[in-house]
Formats: sequence, structure tokens, C-alpha cells
Amino acid sequence: MGPARRNHHPGPNPAPDQDRFVYVAAEREEVAEARQYLKERGLSKTEASCFSYWTAPLQA
Repeated sequence: MGPARRNHHPGPNPAPDQDRFVYVAAEREEVAEARQYLKERGLSKTEASCFSYWTAPLQA
């Protein structure tokens, strides 16, 4: 798991309802986790962009 997940705050607090925009660029699995995290906190697709630029190599 990436650093964003290790520092994950499990609290139920939604993101504040105000002007905001989140941009995430990370490894494919980390982006999937970030999308889920943002969705659970009520951010819409117009408030966040998440892009995967690489895929981590498989661990043998």
C-alpha cells in the first residue's frame, strides 16, 4: 500500500461543503483507493480528478 493509505484517517467525517478541487496522480492501485476514499466523503467527479500514470511491477 502507498503512503496515502498508510496515513489514512478512518473517521466518518465528510469533506466540508465548500469550494474545493482535489487532484491525484499516482500508481494504479493507489488511485483506485483515492477515488473510493473521496467518493465515501461525498466529493463529486467535478471536484476531483484522479489519474493513474503507472502500474507497480508484480511482486514475485
